[in-house]
Amino acid sequence: MNTSGTLISRNGIFWLACMLVLTQLPHVLHLPVWVSIAGIGLIVGKASYTREFSRYFPSWFLVVLALAAAFGVRLHFGYFLGRDPCVAFLFLLVALKFAETRQRRDVTLLICLSGFLLFTQYFYSQTLLAALVSLPAVFAMGGCLFVLRDYSHNPGVKPVLKLIGKLLLQGVPIAAALFVLFPRLSSPLWSLPQDARSSSGLSNSMAPGSISELSLSDAVAFRVEFDDEVPAKQDLYWRGPVFSVFNGREWFPAPQTDTIEPVVMDKPLTSYTVTLEPHHNRWLFALDMAASLPIDTAHAEALAEPIARLDNEGRLIANKPVDSAIRYRQSSYISNSFAEFGPGLMFNSKTAGGNLQSQRFAQQLRSRYHDDNALIQAVLQWFNSQPFYYTLTPSLLGNDPVDEFLFKTREGFCEHYASAFAYLLRAAAIPARVVTGYQGGEMNEDYLIVRQSDAHAWTEAWVDGAWRRYDPTAAVAPSRVLNGMASALGDNEPVPFFARTDKGWLKKIRLGWDALNHRWRKHVVDFSLDRQLEFFRKIGMPQPQPWQIMTAMLLVGAIWALMILKLHLRFGSSLSDAERLWCRFLEKIQAAGLPQDNTLGPLTICEKASKRWPQQAEQFREVTDLFIRLHFSPAGDDQEQRKMLLSRLRHSLRHIPPLRQLRAS
Repeated sequence: MNTSGTLISRNGIFWLACMLVLTQLPHVLHLPVWVSIAGIGLIVGKASYTREFSRYFPSWFLVVLALAAAFGVRLHFGYFLGRDPCVAFLFLLVALKFAETRQRRDVTLLICLSGFLLFTQYFYSQTLLAALVSLPAVFAMGGCLFVLRDYSHNPGVKPVLKLIGKLLLQGVPIAAALFVLFPRLSSPLWSLPQDARSSSGLSNSMAPGSISELSLSDAVAFRVEFDDEVPAKQDLYWRGPVFSVFNGREWFPAPQTDTIEPVVMDKPLTSYTVTLEPHHNRWLFALDMAASLPIDTAHAEALAEPIARLDNEGRLIANKPVDSAIRYRQSSYISNSFAEFGPGLMFNSKTAGGNLQSQRFAQQLRSRYHDDNALIQAVLQWFNSQPFYYTLTPSLLGNDPVDEFLFKTREGFCEHYASAFAYLLRAAAIPARVVTGYQGGEMNEDYLIVRQSDAHAWTEAWVDGAWRRYDPTAAVAPSRVLNGMASALGDNEPVPFFARTDKGWLKKIRLGWDALNHRWRKHVVDFSLDRQLEFFRKIGMPQPQPWQIMTAMLLVGAIWALMILKLHLRFGSSLSDAERLWCRFLEKIQAAGLPQDNTLGPLTICEKASKRWPQQAEQFREVTDLFIRLHFSPAGDDQEQRKMLLSRLRHSLRHIPPLRQLRAS
């Protein structure tokens, strides 16, 4: 009989609504509020509208809603072909399809659409949390497929979830084998148009307050795995944007830089792997000073092309914006100086108008110190001896920010000190520039976590024919470089909560979860074609042929099938709950010494057990009586009565003495 036109029962409505809402929930965080409210509200409202889908919205009304949804999405985003508007429109279309769903064929289509909508959440995040959030929706999809078989039967939520969980667990080995063995593509089948997104992390300019605002975030900027020993914390300067142009208040990068080859120094190399979170800009981070060009770990190092270039300001400029997390190999020299590359220093010697008091102060220092090194040390000593304060909440600065900071407020974050220091050096005829990036990090097992709260700014000055790093913040708050930002700030500062949690269970949970996420990305998300080929080489297949891969997959499938068959035969999935409990009782008394005889009935077994252990005769009779009533009596057909009897049977079994006590009696 064709049941595709059968109306959906209330049980089917429940499972379908749960599936759709659970599929939509992961998208709530990155879709507009009105889209989330409209999509989920329409599903909840329709599900509670009537017991059956005998009443439904007219087709013309749904067409109007669909057009309104398309218009609203276009109006909100300003474009239609892109990740965000397409996902938002699909989000609304799924709800509209549910509003017109009446028959089983509609349910089949909705399950397929829900699977695709659930898949689109990985366009935004591929973390372990995103995978875990998908599981409830997967269970609900399985429940819908189960209920779709027969709407007249309502087994309840718990049995369905138990069955779906069992099926999913049985499928895990096959899924893992396919993930590892199935041939992978060297590039995706398709790509999405990139949406316009605001950058996160460091900015392409620096003004007072820009880094202190960023330091309030506890978000991860990147993670680093060192090949050998981790450098000292005071050497962990992660170089990012470099600013050479100053307009009196704000710093900007040079309008044009030249590409250079990595430097070669007579110093040991430090090699490491960086897992960089998306920040939607084009700079990468490396320890000062980069000794190589970064290579994506998704490709073999010998064959892969660099994913960035090195410019004459020491920056790594990526070939494209970092719109998704990437892992790259990098080598660096731990050094605080390097020679100039490219043309002259025109942008690094200019001072903008204003800040006259600072200029006079710099000229006084120049007249006193003719040696550049002596002048720089004098400025750093002045910072250290004067009442300067390191704070996340400095006073607002006016039209002459350098003057006001140096001679009035004297409170600021790292960008205030780096900017003022560079300005003083320029005013004293020493070329200088500001470098931003990150300083330090937090070790977690075998890798380093660098957070946005580790954002930092320092100064580079051209002295003795090379650029040399100077950190004026360290002159005011040395503990910032040695122990991190939180150690250098007062208790009343708005430091990120997790940055203050130096000990305790909360920190352990945070670091443990981060370690899980790191391994998830390293071993699952970044399992590329090159890493698959490397795995094949390790198991003795340097150049795997199709027949070898197919044989391995068939072998894994055969082992999996045998294991499932063995479990099925052992635990007997065809047994009822009462039969399983009776088998448990038999196993217990037989293990205690009662001879096994499969030809005996329950009453005879009870009689023999009672003679063997007369002290437990009453308990044996109760267990036997309950089993007989469940297995043979018509009372077992009553669901409520059956649940009560099963509960009593379990209770009686728990009161039978332990195995060692039966053996001793």
